[in-house]
Amino acid sequence: MEDENEDPKNIPIYELDADTKNLVEVALNCIISLSEAQLEPDSKENLLIIADEIALRFGIPKMEIEEQLHGDEVIYRPRGGVFPEPESDVE
Repeated sequence: MEDENEDPKNIPIYELDADTKNLVEVALNCIISLSEAQLEPDSKENLLIIADEIALRFGIPKMEIEEQLHGDEVIYRPRGGVFPEPESDVE
């Protein structure tokens, strides 16, 4: 794993073909889902650190998802939305 003192510029980034990248993304999603099932907060955090490091090494951008409740329906969307709303001067 990344050493706290290691220069991020020295971390190797590996290029993947499209099919392999899709498989790595599925595996990362499995790790993140598994982290939600952990009883210990440290265990959850460790799995998320591992997922972040793998994503970094394979050039997969990190996307934060937020959960929104709409009645009985749960909608997951990227934080900030797919199309961020423009800032308004109207208060």
